[in-house]
Amino acid sequence: MIRAWPYIALLFVISLLMTGSLVHHDILQTHDYKYAFIRGLAMHQSWREGDLLCRWVPYLIHGYGYPALNFYPPIFSWVMAVLLFILPAFTAFNVTIFLFLFASGVAMYYFARSLWGDKGGLVSAVAYLLAPYHLVDIFIRGASAEFASFAFVPLLFLSLQRLAQKIELKNIIWAIVVMACLLLTHILVSMCFLPLAVIYALMSFLKNKTKLLQFLGVLWFVVIFSLLFTPVSWILL
Repeated sequence: MIRAWPYIALLFVISLLMTGSLVHHDILQTHDYKYAFIRGLAMHQSWREGDLLCRWVPYLIHGYGYPALNFYPPIFSWVMAVLLFILPAFTAFNVTIFLFLFASGVAMYYFARSLWGDKGGLVSAVAYLLAPYHLVDIFIRGASAEFASFAFVPLLFLSLQRLAQKIELKNIIWAIVVMACLLLTHILVSMCFLPLAVIYALMSFLKNKTKLLQFLGVLWFVVIFSLLFTPVSWILL
């Protein structure tokens, strides 16, 4: 763990440099950030009023209300809503963007390090941070939920890889938590990467020659429990 800190610090600096344009008193002018900003504010206000799920936002559409969070996974809004307890609104929103960008780099570093060591992990993490699609999501589309989900995709592969290497309770819990977080961040990204992660896990499993039926049963258990913990994200689809 100690040897990873220099690499994580470097990723922190790179993430800061990438998000330098966020250091102002407004939000970036992108396709969708204004809507993500409103959802975060709505979530925070609903928490203050005792509504933890926040399906309906009563003060939108000139006071008629609108189900702005009814079909939108909530993790980005949750993080912003937490930061709003200690930071001004625009600052909380921009810090949320930075945190998810930095987290995506760290997640990729740990996944790639498990395959290619520290230097391979660093190269992979920097490439992941600077991937064109990643940058377009952040600085042009303003697709807050989608780019936030990229923080969990490498962790999904890493968690299932560890589960394939050793079936034990902590690895099962870790896989469930990561899969649930991905489902609570972006449904379409989950639909794209969950099948790929399961295939990768099966490949890792066969490499380690664990009992096939046992591993398939554990995988099924992980998927079912992840869905049971995240109905707020998918049950209305």
